[in-house]
Amino acid sequence: MEKTYLFACGTLRKNYVPALDAKITQELNFLGSGTTGARLYDLGDFPGAVPDVGYILKGDLFELPASAFIQLDDYEGDGFTRQLTKVQMDNGGEYIAWIYFYNGSTEDIPLIESGDYLVHLKNKKTA
Repeated sequence: MEKTYLFACGTLRKNYVPALDAKITQELNFLGSGTTGARLYDLGDFPGAVPDVGYILKGDLFELPASAFIQLDDYEGDGFTRQLTKVQMDNGGEYIAWIYFYNGSTEDIPLIESGDYLVHLKNKKTA
């Protein structure tokens, strides 16, 4: 069976709390952290990534069965589109993985300068 990968940059990240539905997360096999080219925006309760090679987006890579995308597509909803992206792993490896890109307007939406949603949340709590 061909391996399928997901690059998660927001609420699907490994150390995001609160935990997601166990049925979704039990199928995600964490492979490590990495980056891809995209801008990250603060949409309120979750972030939205928009492809842009001029920015660095930090996230986590997971291996998962292709069947898991039925639940993940539903979880992400209509505001996001699943696309393939190149992921550069922190350990030097490279993967082609699925990512959910935000497909709405980013006008007047705050950019997350760090490109890292978990760092952004930590900074919001201490501000």
